[in-house]
Amino acid sequence: LHDYGKTPRPGRKVGHCTLLGEDRKTVTERLAALETLLQSLRT
Repeated sequence: LHDYGKTPRPGRKVGHCTLLGEDRKTVTERLAALETLLQSLRT
């Protein structure tokens, strides 16, 4: 996770995540897990 330290506002990019894996399947699985985590933080 790379946090840019910016104040959040609509449409502003405040950071990004980099996912790595040995193959596409691994990266896809990690992305799904990250999406689940992010959804739980939004509620």
